[in-house]
Amino acid sequence: MSTDQTLCRQGSDVPAPLGARHRSRHRVLLHRSAAMAARSGFFVFPVAPLGKVPALKDLNWAEIATRDPAALARWWRATPYNVGIVTGSRSGIVVVDLDTSHGDAPPPECSGMSHGLDVLTRLADQAGGDLPATFTVTTPRGQHLYYRPPPGVELRNTQGKIGWLVDTRGEGGYVVAAGSVRSDGRYHVQRAVPIAELPRWLLEAWTAAPPRADPATAGPPRPPTDLDAYRRSIVDRETANVRSARPGTRHQALLSAALCLGNLVGGGELDERLAYQLLVDAGTAHIGQRRRCDCTPDKVGKTVQWGIDQGRLRPRTL
Repeated sequence: MSTDQTLCRQGSDVPAPLGARHRSRHRVLLHRSAAMAARSGFFVFPVAPLGKVPALKDLNWAEIATRDPAALARWWRATPYNVGIVTGSRSGIVVVDLDTSHGDAPPPECSGMSHGLDVLTRLADQAGGDLPATFTVTTPRGQHLYYRPPPGVELRNTQGKIGWLVDTRGEGGYVVAAGSVRSDGRYHVQRAVPIAELPRWLLEAWTAAPPRADPATAGPPRPPTDLDAYRRSIVDRETANVRSARPGTRHQALLSAALCLGNLVGGGELDERLAYQLLVDAGTAHIGQRRRCDCTPDKVGKTVQWGIDQGRLRPRTL
């Protein structure tokens, strides 16, 4: 059986857990989905049951993701975790995440549209390209289109860059796999075909530089120091919140700050190493001040990295 054939079978009939007597079967089916994804060549990791965030918060999801059957068996032996798939070069895939509007009014250029697929189809027509049939997963909020990226090109996560209701997952990202279940719906295979190559027009839209403002209509340019000062104020605010957090609230303050700065990292506004170091410094400032403190630099570092990784999934540009 080929890689794509194996992938196409995963998790199309997973029922939502209805009670204790269904828990065991539900867990077995999720384990099967994880194993099938791994056999398809993807690196997988546990996602919170009925959720879409990594389950093992004390570990870095990107580092623990694996294709090892023994590790998957240990994770899913007792807990019905949802299944996460690492995107980018490690698994050899990128994913276009199409959302529904949920009643939100579209921008003028998307008048009459209510789904990311509508937007993507129009963009393909405008570019003179096409949307080849590819492996597709229906999600509780939309669709995931899987593609094979061209070799040697690093594609990062984006949010709304390509178009309204169109996000992408590449390097540093992940998606929830078919077979997973959330409280608002399930992930199941909608189109069981081999994964297509990423269309050229879509690659160009993904990697295009942000449009420059028209000098004829734009207002007077802001001094470069304005943006630097604004960025610095965000960093200072978040690190100050971490330093001033009281016992019992420090972990949440650190995680919130890491998520916020991770948004900027994902948008290319902040260097990840700098964000990590500033937050670790803030998070470890109180260590040693009190005799009883179960916090360690290692725990702080893992919390910071997990928060940045999660925040990067929702890029923010200034």
